[in-house]
Amino acid sequence: MTELRNGRESRLSQPPANEQRITFSSAGETSRILDKWLILFAEHFSKEISSANAEIYRRALADLAPEELEMACIAALQRCRFMPTVADIREELRVREEARFSFEAESEWQRALKCAEQYSPDEKAISPQSLDWRGNAAWKRHPNLSPRGEYAVRCAGGWQALERARYDPKEATWKHKEFVEAYKTYRQVERLGLTDGESRKLLDKVRMDTGLSH
Repeated sequence: MTELRNGRESRLSQPPANEQRITFSSAGETSRILDKWLILFAEHFSKEISSANAEIYRRALADLAPEELEMACIAALQRCRFMPTVADIREELRVREEARFSFEAESEWQRALKCAEQYSPDEKAISPQSLDWRGNAAWKRHPNLSPRGEYAVRCAGGWQALERARYDPKEATWKHKEFVEAYKTYRQVERLGLTDGESRKLLDKVRMDTGLSH
């Protein structure tokens, strides 16, 4: 494959005789985006890419959605001093995901504090142990809180604990930490694709092992 570099024709590295020359597939948007970025990376970093190396990128990143791959490659181009590896590209996704999750968890914590304020004293008095693993309880579930948030409320000690945290900065620090840890645990279990029963057992075990319930 040829292209222009500083007004002159250039090509990706010539493969050894026993290799087929690199050809970029048009099958799928992810493949198209990766093909584009391999050329851009090779040009920007003055790095030759063999057909075998290109295939490694294709296979290792084939599971990414087109928009994920595009975002990760842009970030890698901005951050990396050398030709981005597969690990570099995936690390950009991880960093972005963690930032998004931190914002999401913090927003849910603030919503939970507001929800705690709205419950009556009797509703706040319900023990967190009466909640199931999804955070459902004997009281009417608050419509502004997600299942992850409800579960995190349980692990942080229930509505009474969150009500105290609204007025006690020291208590708020600890409850916030417990809430975020539980929120993260719920997300991780969701990604395992387990049945409800299996998820419940796993989350209960994590809660016991880490002391996230009271």
